[in-house]
Amino acid sequence: MSPDFSRKSARDTNSDRTSRPDYAAPLRVLILTSDPAAAKSWEYGLQRAGFTVKIVDRDRCTAEEIWAWRTDVLLLDVRQANPGLWRRCRSFRNDPRLMFVRILAIGAPRDSESIAAILAAGAHDALPYPCALYQIASHISGLAVSRGESDAKDLKVGSLTVSPGRVRVFVRSQPVAGIPFRAFRILQVLASQPGRVWTREQILEAISDGLTRTSSRTVDVHISLLRRLLASWNGQIETIRGVGYRLLPDEPEKGTAPVSDNPPASRNCAADRTSSRPRVH
Repeated sequence: MSPDFSRKSARDTNSDRTSRPDYAAPLRVLILTSDPAAAKSWEYGLQRAGFTVKIVDRDRCTAEEIWAWRTDVLLLDVRQANPGLWRRCRSFRNDPRLMFVRILAIGAPRDSESIAAILAAGAHDALPYPCALYQIASHISGLAVSRGESDAKDLKVGSLTVSPGRVRVFVRSQPVAGIPFRAFRILQVLASQPGRVWTREQILEAISDGLTRTSSRTVDVHISLLRRLLASWNGQIETIRGVGYRLLPDEPEKGTAPVSDNPPASRNCAADRTSSRPRVH
């Protein structure tokens, strides 16, 4: 039986805020920007799309304020960014109170190296500026849905580990930086059943959010990016000509120690190390 990768919201259950967010309420989007006037159009558009939105000063917002406002997605305006912003982004990502908060960076340069640096700084996904409002809404919805997998079991394919709960990838227990969210979702699909051949249409259906139009070319582009980012992994994303792709595990090298079942969590995020991860189905 194939795993269920439908975009079902995790808001079907409620529990205490200290362990998981209130999934019964509308998505709460906190916009962090140094230009509140320019962000008003985002606020207006996202409110019309059904989100609860608040704008705060990017340089003064604290983790306590993000947590107290019950934030679901942090919309981080990275235009005119400074080194201090990246340090604060990392601190937000590593704060155990914010383990369910997803960070979407807006205003990223269009070159892949800059986007990879932003993702390495702690953002879950990044969009260039300018971008259409429907793109922002689509990425917010996709990131919020991924919170429902915060307790999902890590997927291991040889020395490769895909962690849905942390939206991170590890090779031999070392984190791989710079993987965009959509590429991560594709890798998650492939890693759910190593060796299975997935058609492009099946992959698109699995990662679709219902808002953004995607094509088979989208899959090909992200597969190419994954191959570059996973260059240190000895496994393979194999192309089945005329059909699609499959993930083949690497063979363990002789004389090497076994890889730990649990990749190292962030130093400050004890909740990641202790949370149970039921099997994805």
